[in-house]
Amino acid sequence: MGGDECKYVCLIIECERRSPPLRDSDKGRTKEGIKLIFYFIPTPPSPYGDYAKGRRPFSTPCYFMSKLLLHVCCAPCSIYVVKKLKDDYDVTAYFYDPNIHPKEEYKKRFQEMKRWCAKINLKLIEAPYDVERWHELVRGHEDQPEKGSRCTICYEMRMRQAFEFAKENGYEFVATVLSISPHKDHKRISEIGNRLAETVGANGNSPKLKFVDQDWKKNDGFKIASRMSAEENFYRQNYCGCVYSKKKQ
Repeated sequence: MGGDECKYVCLIIECERRSPPLRDSDKGRTKEGIKLIFYFIPTPPSPYGDYAKGRRPFSTPCYFMSKLLLHVCCAPCSIYVVKKLKDDYDVTAYFYDPNIHPKEEYKKRFQEMKRWCAKINLKLIEAPYDVERWHELVRGHEDQPEKGSRCTICYEMRMRQAFEFAKENGYEFVATVLSISPHKDHKRISEIGNRLAETVGANGNSPKLKFVDQDWKKNDGFKIASRMSAEENFYRQNYCGCVYSKKKQ
C-alpha cells in the first residue's frame, strides 16, 4: 500500500495472568489462567503525525486462551459447565463414556452432544467405546450402590483417559462435568482429578496439567442446567448410564 493508507506493521504482546471467576469455595482458592493479548497497530500516515499530536494509534486486541479438555457424558450435564468455562478457556469437549449401556443409548447421548456442539461451534472429540475394559475394571463391584466403589472406578477410568489425551495433545487444563449431577460424589471426583494432575500431568517434558476442580452442582448449578436443557429440548436419560444403574431404576 502507498500514500496515506495505514500498514499493520507493529505487534505488541501482553501476557496477563487471569483469575477466572471459578472459585472453589471449599478450598478458598481461585484457579488461574494465562491470557495472551496481541495488538496489531496500524502505522500512522506520517512517521511522526499521530505520535507528535499525542494520540495513541488504533489497536485491535486478539485473545488467546488456555486450552482446556472437558470430559463430557451428555448434553444435559454439559450445557451449564460449558457456559461457565468458555469465556475463560479454549474448550474442547471429550466424550469418553464406555459406562453408557446399551450401545443404542450411548449413540443417543453422543448424537445429542454432537448436534449441540455443532450448534454452538464447540469442538468435540469422541474417544473409543471401551465397554469390555469397563466391565473388566468394575468386576466384583456390580452390586455396589450409586456413589459406591463401582462409581469410583468408573470416575477414575474416564478421567484418566481424559488426562492422558490432554497430556498427549498439548492441553493445559482438564475438567469434567461429572460433579454437576447430585448423584455424583464431588469429593471423590476432586481427589481423583488432583491426583491425576500430579501423576499423569507430571510425566514427560511438557508443562504439568492443571485440574479445574469445581462442584458444578453448587449455587443451583444442577437446577440451572436442567432449565437450560429443557429450553434446548435435549434428549434426557433417566439413569446414569451403566447397566447396573439402569437395573435400579
